[in-house]
Amino acid sequence: MDAMQYCNRVNRQLVGFKAGIYDILEKMEGLNESEKSVFAAPVKDLKGVVAELDAGLAALKNACPADWSPEKAAIDAGMEKLSETLLQLAAKIKVTVPDTTSWV
Repeated sequence: MDAMQYCNRVNRQLVGFKAGIYDILEKMEGLNESEKSVFAAPVKDLKGVVAELDAGLAALKNACPADWSPEKAAIDAGMEKLSETLLQLAAKIKVTVPDTTSWV
């Protein structure tokens, strides 16, 4: 798999994760302020990880280095963190997150 194929695959998964975050934000709208405050920090963390992944993917697409294994390792670690955190938060707030593994 080359860097572009990898980026396209990860982008498809990231779209699903973003949809899950959106669903969580929608669900949070119906919560009272004290309930919202419980989920505010984890949601902020998720948005930060998404921003890092978006930046990493953009850099990888633009640079297209001969050895892109360090970038791949960083992106894979970020995707794993995003997936775990998103699934934990979704379970707490009772939201179903799309299974992005089937999107690759």
